[in-house]
Amino acid sequence: MLDLGSQRYSVLDELATSLWSVLTRDGNDEGDLAQLAADYGVSRAEINRSLEAFAAEQVKAGWLCTPGASNPPPAPVADAGIALRTGSVAALGAIVATALSLRVRGFGPTYRALAERRWPAAVERGGVVAVVGRPFLAAENVILFRRGANDCLVRSLSLYRYLRASGVAATHVIGVRRIPFAAHAWVEVDGQGVLAPAPQGFARLATMM
Repeated sequence: MLDLGSQRYSVLDELATSLWSVLTRDGNDEGDLAQLAADYGVSRAEINRSLEAFAAEQVKAGWLCTPGASNPPPAPVADAGIALRTGSVAALGAIVATALSLRVRGFGPTYRALAERRWPAAVERGGVVAVVGRPFLAAENVILFRRGANDCLVRSLSLYRYLRASGVAATHVIGVRRIPFAAHAWVEVDGQGVLAPAPQGFARLATMM
C-alpha cells in the first residue's frame, strides 16, 4: 500500500492482502471469510479473530478509519515544498529538457543557458537535503533513466534545473581529481550532496549557483 500524500508505504503478505480486500470491499463478506478459512485450513472463528486484529492494526496505523470517522490529516512531511506527484512531473520535464539540450546543443550552450537563466527566488527550507531528491528519483524510475558510470553530467544538470526551478538554492559543481585522474559533477544544497554525498578528493573546477 502506498500513500502519496504522506509518502508512506506498507507491505502486506498474502493473508493480510486477503484480509484487506475483505475489509475494503462493499457488500457481504461471509463467503470470502468462509473461503479464507478453507484455503488456510482454519476455523471461521480463527479467521474472524485474525480479521478483527488486522483491522485494529490498520486503524491504529492510519490506513483505515472507523465507520463514520473522517480520515486524519496526513502527518506533515518536510520536503522541498512540492508534493511528490507534482514534483515528479516537474523533475521528469527537467530530465527530458536537459538530455535533449545536451544532445542537440552540446554541453557549452546548455551549461551557459542554465547559468544565465533567471530562476524563481529561493525559499528557505529546513532539512531539505534529506528529502529534496525524492521526486527526482521517482521521475527517473518512471522513465527508466539509464544510470551509468559516465552519466553524472546529464543527471546533475537535470537535478540542478529541477531544484532551481522549484525554488531550492542548489549549487552545481564540476570537480576534478588529479591522482588517479577523474572528473565528476554533482549538486549540493546547504553544502551537502543531493542524492549522494559530495565526493571527497575533488578540486572544484566550476560552480553554478
